Amino acid sequence: MPSTAHGPRRDDDADDSRLVLAIETSNPSAATAPDQPGPGPGPGVALVRVPARPDPRAPISLAALAVERLPPHSSTAAPHHRASGDDFLMPAIDRLLAAARRETPGLRATDIDRIAVSAGPGGYTGTRVACAVGKFLAEAINSRRAIPCMCVRVPSHFGPVRNRIKELEMGNQETTGFGVVALASKDDTAWFSNPLGRGCSTWNTPSANMPKFGEVLGAGEIPALAEAGVVEILADRFFPASLKNAAESAGIRLREPVFDPVDVAEVSCFLPEIDAAELNPIYPREPDAVTLWRARARDKSS
Repeated sequence: MPSTAHGPRRDDDADDSRLVLAIETSNPSAATAPDQPGPGPGPGVALVRVPARPDPRAPISLAALAVERLPPHSSTAAPHHRASGDDFLMPAIDRLLAAARRETPGLRATDIDRIAVSAGPGGYTGTRVACAVGKFLAEAINSRRAIPCMCVRVPSHFGPVRNRIKELEMGNQETTGFGVVALASKDDTAWFSNPLGRGCSTWNTPSANMPKFGEVLGAGEIPALAEAGVVEILADRFFPASLKNAAESAGIRLREPVFDPVDVAEVSCFLPEIDAAELNPIYPREPDAVTLWRARARDKSS
């Protein structure tokens, strides 16, 4: 199939829109718990109509047909919310489609053109389940339509970055330094994205050519971020205290990231479409399950 800048060319490119199912369950612990303040809105799924060929230099016109939020994954959540958010993913998609049909009678799951998944860094189980569900749905849809439903693997920090861009632009705010996103906190470390821009006009909309992966850092590396011009870190409330103290000492402000499936749908417009088989999680470090397996294998061999 011939390719375009945004993935395989489709026979229906005369249509100026795509129907996108966006899945954002990468960082369920970042959702605002019922008894804690925060920006929300947290993990969920969305059905969004987006332009087929958006202009990266102009605002994107989106039409969210329906959005379904998943319960917060938190020890402080209500008892009926303490199950993993992954248990709610397929029921949420069912409700999403039902809600969209109420607004658009006759809408079918096979009308979905693209499945955009926030693939990590994030929770080990959440990213694996989201990618598995995305693959399954794409394959099921493709068994019933001639024009393939493609997938987009969205690095999980792109959504919060896009949300922050819009917040800065709406408030006509200017910043004089760089911003980074910190995800997948563990012990006294976290995964940090590469700096994604200077000022509100150049916290650039993510593109296929933008650096996507950073590295795992500890408190000792925070002063180097400040020296490099980082002035803001988007980090959730589980950001390690040692990193938080180091950032504050270095004069770097902290803001909670906003994870929204509508933002995932939006940034998917600027990333390459891939086959369902290529939709795999993005891990910032070796998963604990793999580390444990390696340790047990060494013990058995010694």
